[in-house]
Amino acid sequence: MNKNKFLQSGYFLLFQYFLVCLLLLSSNNAFSVENQNNTAKRLLSIVDYIGGDYYNSVSDGAVINEMEYNEMLQFSKEASNYSEKLLKQDGDKAGVSPKIHELALLIGNKAESVKVVELSSDVKQTLIEVYKLETFPSSMPSVKEGKVLFA
Repeated sequence: MNKNKFLQSGYFLLFQYFLVCLLLLSSNNAFSVENQNNTAKRLLSIVDYIGGDYYNSVSDGAVINEMEYNEMLQFSKEASNYSEKLLKQDGDKAGVSPKIHELALLIGNKAESVKVVELSSDVKQTLIEVYKLETFPSSMPSVKEGKVLFA
């Protein structure tokens, strides 16, 4: 079959359809991976904040700052929501859902800071490794641009 006959045939139409489907599937997968990473990054930020600030809310099993403690409760709920999103997006490939649930229980039970910090740190490390998240800028900030920004 010569080139012109191929272009006019149904095979060419089928070939074009196949290419469009392939393109749509690959772009959907790329979007899905980006979506998962955004969810994982947000979860990482929340868990990092909990681990770094919980000590301001509870000591020796008692609330020492009501406002901070309420904030920890709210952030633990947000962490649970993001954990559920990851579960729906990729089946929780990092396996952090049970740990997020445990973290929420620790906070709700006013556990010692050490336990919350250890679990938060474990979840953070897992998210960073599994989703290959960068936790620092990819390049040094520009002093020149900073001077312009903050002049």
